[in-house]
Amino acid sequence: MPIKKLTRVIQITYVALLLSACPATYYGYIKNESSNEIAISPPNTTSSRITISNNELGKTLWHQECITIIDGDSILYFEGWPIPKSVPDIGVFSVSLNAMYKDGKLYFINENDKKIEVPHTSDCS
Repeated sequence: MPIKKLTRVIQITYVALLLSACPATYYGYIKNESSNEIAISPPNTTSSRITISNNELGKTLWHQECITIIDGDSILYFEGWPIPKSVPDIGVFSVSLNAMYKDGKLYFINENDKKIEVPHTSDCS
């Protein structure tokens, strides 16, 4: 094999190995089934957040260390990890999961539409 082709094969193999080691971005599709508008914010901050009206579906980055939901005057914290194996939809560069918020509780929704409660945590520190 000529050196030019061998170099190209090595380059393609190297890029393929790098891509396979890339961490996936996790997206949560959260259905708000509460009577209030809720906000989802990254851990340790409430300034950068997305809002989801009642009976609406919102898309957010799934922060694996902690999920913060602001419901009226309440700030609730949930463990973002581990995610049950039956929940995520794994793509090439991202993973998506379905969840539902209702009555102060957050649930994973698995592939059979079964609810799996996400545990509360005291804070996101």
